[in-house]
Amino acid sequence: MPKTLDPELKISFKSLSVGSMSASSGVFNGTNRQFGWSSHSKANSGLGSIGGEKHQIVRNINMVMDNDNLDTPIDDRDIMWDQPGLPRN
Repeated sequence: MPKTLDPELKISFKSLSVGSMSASSGVFNGTNRQFGWSSHSKANSGLGSIGGEKHQIVRNINMVMDNDNLDTPIDDRDIMWDQPGLPRN
């Protein structure tokens, strides 16, 4: 589970309510464009997450085999539309 930015976070705007946000999150309302946003990540988990109270994990053997030699190939050429100096179509 992604780590939240602030456990006390609360954003309210009329009927829109946000209680938590993770990395690379945003709140946008109305007609808008966001430029320069990129988010890339990868996570492996051999056990997952355990929730609740008084749980015990005993004699586990967890193994993650991730030997593909290349993780998440990214072509991150951002196109910046409507920036000053760029022609409009």
